[in-house]
Amino acid sequence: MTHFDDPFSLNNLPEQISVSDPSLRLTLLHHCVDLLRQLTHPSPQDPPSQSTESLQEESASSSGISDSTPVTPPAIVCDYGDEASLDQARMEALEVFDSRRLDVNRYVVLWMDRLHVWGHPLLLCIGATEDGYRHFLNFEEAPALDIDAIQRFLCALLERGLCTESGLLCITSGDLHLSQRITELLHPMGIQHCQHHKREQVLSHLGETDSARIKGAMMRAYSLPIYGEAHTALMQVHADLLECNSSAAQCFEEDLEHTLTVVRTGHMDKLSRSLRSTRCLIRVAEHLNHRLKEIRCWLPPVRRRAQIALLCLENELHMRRLDHASELPALRTTLRSKQLDPSKLESDG
Repeated sequence: MTHFDDPFSLNNLPEQISVSDPSLRLTLLHHCVDLLRQLTHPSPQDPPSQSTESLQEESASSSGISDSTPVTPPAIVCDYGDEASLDQARMEALEVFDSRRLDVNRYVVLWMDRLHVWGHPLLLCIGATEDGYRHFLNFEEAPALDIDAIQRFLCALLERGLCTESGLLCITSGDLHLSQRITELLHPMGIQHCQHHKREQVLSHLGETDSARIKGAMMRAYSLPIYGEAHTALMQVHADLLECNSSAAQCFEEDLEHTLTVVRTGHMDKLSRSLRSTRCLIRVAEHLNHRLKEIRCWLPPVRRRAQIALLCLENELHMRRLDHASELPALRTTLRSKQLDPSKLESDG
């Protein structure tokens, strides 16, 4: 059986593998890392022995290190052996991520949102194919008022071959600038604004007395699968808000129709909640921040992007298929037939 003299040293692993394709090299590196982690780290079923824990505690106390000071390298560095191996894996991942063509798959749904990752505002896009498989399509550091960054972000999707002619449903947080640029460049058949963001925006205007009642009413209204019933229930919520808080009522009314795009397709009863919000992006951001919390965030921009690309590709390997994948072709057909363009929502009433 072939083995490495030093299992924690992976500096020359890509050369030992002798594979020229960066994507395959990175995949093989991931598998080797997983194998080494299993061989050198105790499994969850076999926790460290009491003697080992006591030795670690005695070592920490004798050296004068406090409990809050990490005594081991960051988890990501441990996964790849050392900093040099991690840096090589980063650059391999960035090359793979930025060179992937998007015209290989036909995407039906795109989730886009701006979230804070590693201390920076990050535009993130995930796409779902007709078969329900999700892929990371692009990410870019972009402050809230940086319109040019949004332009570059979307143009990069088109340059890498994203097909928009067959019909796209774009799900966003409701950011005005982002929605406008998506409409201008991608020409989606429909834009769905996140119902979770809408609810949180409305509740931010209310006190504790009214929050629970309005939150429950909005959740019940958004769960109705028929557009007419959902719209009527939301109008009742709006009437309630007019009586208790005019600012909340105004916030509620803004872009309300955009939060009902999926309901208007008539497929909501067969589709999961993931097509009504950007919660999947929020969970991804939480995962990235958890993995990055022990890595210094003042790396050069290229190294920062490479690190995030590496984690995105790792995360993509574990993203499960959408439960409602069989309904996605029908959703696309409906989007193309109904033309649920944002500019037509108001006229459709």
